[in-house]
Amino acid sequence: MELAYEVERIHDEVGDLFFAPIVGVDCPPPDPATREALLQGHDVVFECIDTMRFVILGNSISRRLMRSVMTAMTLATGLRGQGFIIEKSIPAMAGVAASVLDINADDLVDKLIAAGMVSPKEAGRR
Repeated sequence: MELAYEVERIHDEVGDLFFAPIVGVDCPPPDPATREALLQGHDVVFECIDTMRFVILGNSISRRLMRSVMTAMTLATGLRGQGFIIEKSIPAMAGVAASVLDINADDLVDKLIAAGMVSPKEAGRR
């Protein structure tokens, strides 16, 4: 719920948000307590965002399965086509952010790398 409250606080300051959670290659699936916490806060988050691009990095079987499961969940819950999209790369998410927010996609990727949120390799850079 802390994330939901932080999203709500920022929304109150700046308005609707572009929300892009990034799941790294080595990030394990959420445990039951984490899943429950995410479910409890999702209503607050969805009230505050304009669009969500969930980025799941990696091409392993488990990452492909995670993308498929999340895509199926968006279909089952009616979120598909309502600003909730699963992306498989940082450049894809950055391209959408650039068009939605009128920013430079390469600058966004550079800032994500500089902040240590993604590695150059994860960002599609050498």
